This record gives sequence, structure tokens and C-alpha cells, in this order.
Amino acid sequence: MPVGCGTQKGPYHPCGNATKVEHRVDQKVDQQVLIDLLQRSCADGADRTAWDAADFLHESGTVQSALTHVALFMPRFEEIEGEIFFANLGVKPPGGRDGLAEKVRQSRAQSPHALIRFVDSCNWLELAYVFQDGSGTDEAYRLLANLIAEAWGMRLRCLFPDRTFRTRVIEPEETGSCIGVGFEKLV
Repeated sequence: MPVGCGTQKGPYHPCGNATKVEHRVDQKVDQQVLIDLLQRSCADGADRTAWDAADFLHESGTVQSALTHVALFMPRFEEIEGEIFFANLGVKPPGGRDGLAEKVRQSRAQSPHALIRFVDSCNWLELAYVFQDGSGTDEAYRLLANLIAEAWGMRLRCLFPDRTFRTRVIEPEETGSCIGVGFEKLV
């Protein structure tokens, strides 16, 4: 059973919940694309053409590195004023949780569209700014964004089985700078 899920409820997805999460994939997450990127990142010139992702993990992965990335692939979510937000990622207004709750109430009082616009503005990341080392290629960021969107979709299904979300890769033209990834509640 996946980490973070309750009891297994059925055969429809890893959590067993019958809820829907729409995941728009701009590029199919292809294992060969991942392997090619990992091979190109190795500077020693050794032949790794027969390797798979597990071989690269064994050679260069560490427990510390894996634990560092948990926040990215399995972020904590919290419900504030009936809306779902990142608990440990994303953009937040001043005032912490109380400031966020106040901004939700203000947006809700304006209009349903204002509420959606505000909540969605908090629930996305520009990947180039997540890491101190910005040396990733566009291809690597796009693949990572697709993997993250897939992981967030599964986590949202597990944690909020009665709601429907869309996870998606956000193009640089929309973010204003670089590839992003985000989630939205579907009405």
C-alpha cells in the first residue's frame, strides 16, 4: 500500500479510492528518456548503455538525497477554509496559515473566480528555483515536472478521495520564466 494512504479500498488505483485526478502529460514519461538523460549526465565516459534507472540509483543515489526529495514528490497538503494548499511548498501570503485563511475569505467574498485564481496561484512551483543548482536542461526539467505531476496526482487522490484535482506541467510562457508544475481543484 502506498505511503500516506489509508486502508486499501478497491482495485482502481494505488490507494483504492474511486476518485478522479486528471493528469495532463505534455510528454509521456518514457523510461528511455530518463535513462538517456542519466547517461548524458555521467562525465566519466564509461559505457552505461545497458543500464536502467535502478543501476543509476545504485551507483549514485544516497539515502540522504532520496530523503531530501521527499518534499518534492510527496508534499504535505493542508486544508484551509475548505481549500487545499501545499503545507511546505509553494507561494504563501504574509501571515502564515492565518494570513492564508484571511486571503481565502477575502477572495471568496469577491467572487468564485477570485477564489479559484488565488488558490491556484499558491499551488505551483517553478522548478528552476526549487534547486540551488540551476544546471538542469529544459528536457530534464520537463521530465521532472511530469514525474512530479504524476506523484502529486496520486498523493492528492489518496489524501482527498472525495475531490477531483488536475496536476499539470506549466510551460515557461505561462510562468513567465521556466517550466513549472502545479495542481488545481476541479469543480
